[in-house]
Amino acid sequence: MAIHFAETMSGEIGSRPIAFTVRASSEGRGYFRLLGTLDLDGERWPCEGSLRLRPGSIRYRLRFATGRTLAGQKTLSLLHPLRSMTTLPAEVDGEPAELRFDLRDLPAFLWTWLRR
Repeated sequence: MAIHFAETMSGEIGSRPIAFTVRASSEGRGYFRLLGTLDLDGERWPCEGSLRLRPGSIRYRLRFATGRTLAGQKTLSLLHPLRSMTTLPAEVDGEPAELRFDLRDLPAFLWTWLRR
């Protein structure tokens, strides 16, 4: 059974805003293909990449049309479960970034798991 969901995360790279919205489709064994858009420096770019679910971590890798890459990993913590599931420390071509999942988006996020 294929699993699909959509996710939006936003935050900062330095003092500049960054955000992405992706649709994830399972490929099996904890791997998901990501397709969507990434907003950076006032422009929106198509992006694609992967998400890997492993015990204790969720790894993201997105390539966007400019040739740049966003890579990050959520490391799950029993001491801070909410923060560790909603905060993505990342880098865009080596430049540090931090993105967050807005909990106000949780109902819409959960709904995407039910839709096909």
